Amino acid sequence: MSDMMDDLLEGGAELLGDVGSFAVDEVTAVAQTGYHAAAAVYDGATGDWDGAASQSLSMSESAVNFLTGGALDLGETTYDAVTGEADGAHDTILGGLKDAGEWLGDEAYDLINGE
Repeated sequence: MSDMMDDLLEGGAELLGDVGSFAVDEVTAVAQTGYHAAAAVYDGATGDWDGAASQSLSMSESAVNFLTGGALDLGETTYDAVTGEADGAHDTILGGLKDAGEWLGDEAYDLINGE
C-alpha cells in the first residue's frame, strides 16, 4: 500500500509541476503579447506606422509561439541562422505583409475609383 501511495504522490507532484510550468509559460506569453500590443498602440498614436506594424507582428508571433509550443520560434530561429540575419524571419514576414497590404489597398482603390 505504501508503494502505491508513493507512486500516487510522485505522479501528483509531476502533474503539478507540469501544470505550474504551463501556467508560467501562459503568463509569460500573455505578458509578451500585451507588451507588444501596448507598444503597437503607442507607435500608431505617435505616427510611427512601421513601428506599429512591427510590434503588431511581434504580438502575433508571441501568441502563436505559445499556441504552437515554441514551433514558430524554432522556425524563425532556424531561418535566421540560415540567412545569417538576427531578425531575418521577422523582417521577411513583415515585408510580405506590407506588400500584401499595399496590393490590397491598390486593388480596393481601383475597385472604387476605376483604373
